[in-house]
Amino acid sequence: MAGGISNYAQAKLLDHMIRGNAASWTNTADHKLKLFTAAPDYDAGTGGTEKASGNGYTTGGNAVAMSSTNWNAPASQGNGYRVSNKATSAFSWTANTADWASAVVGAACFDNAGTNLLYGKNIDSSRLVYNGDTIRFDAAAMKIDLDVTTDAGISNLWKQAALNHLFNLSAYSAPATAYIALFTGNGNFRTGVYGGFTECAGTNYDRIAVTMNTAWNATNGTTGICTNATAFNTWAQASTNWGTIIGAALVLTAGKGNDWTTGFLAGNAFTGVATNTGDTFSIAAGSFSVKID
Repeated sequence: MAGGISNYAQAKLLDHMIRGNAASWTNTADHKLKLFTAAPDYDAGTGGTEKASGNGYTTGGNAVAMSSTNWNAPASQGNGYRVSNKATSAFSWTANTADWASAVVGAACFDNAGTNLLYGKNIDSSRLVYNGDTIRFDAAAMKIDLDVTTDAGISNLWKQAALNHLFNLSAYSAPATAYIALFTGNGNFRTGVYGGFTECAGTNYDRIAVTMNTAWNATNGTTGICTNATAFNTWAQASTNWGTIIGAALVLTAGKGNDWTTGFLAGNAFTGVATNTGDTFSIAAGSFSVKID
């Protein structure tokens, strides 16, 4: 079962990684893995019917430690990254005295309080569990993806950091300052591979600094999108033709150069904007968006 991260978790991760707002959500040492007999909306984190307590299952689910004991390291998968479970007792239940009345159709992990759905998915086929049966997730049966089927706005660098922060409790500190780079030749937003990008080289062009904790709106919990709260408009006036700007990247370094792989965080493509001598390029508030999945 390959699942995704809920809108709630995406919003919290982006607020932490972009705005440095760690106080809005503190990841806990364990999450609660619940089984469902009627599937919830895994993105919205609402609805569904958890299996009732009894015969080897306790409402509220199993505590699953967020560590390398229970989770494999993020691995490259398609356009993104994936973590998967290891085979441990945290991912199994035994019907110890009677049949379970309803088939299990899905599973989801919640925060430690059991309140907010973080990630989950329907299992490949519903399961009826009879007296003495064990329902379990074998190694790598539960897979959690970040942007595996599409090419979203955050780079692999950040996808790995987000998954490690969520599943292995790896500390992550948002950069206090990042930079906006403009480019005239498109590249790969997912990997940040330099070969596809051509950074603007016009006279008076430099990357501009962004103060991360004030530059961004709170992430929309429904769409999972974070946008710039203020205009990015401190580029100098072009004194030669800069060419047609077709995209911008949020990067870690101020110096222009081939640093995309290690410094690329997120990117936006634009309809080409010709920037000629005497023009001043700017990105309006709300026009640079970052999406985690």
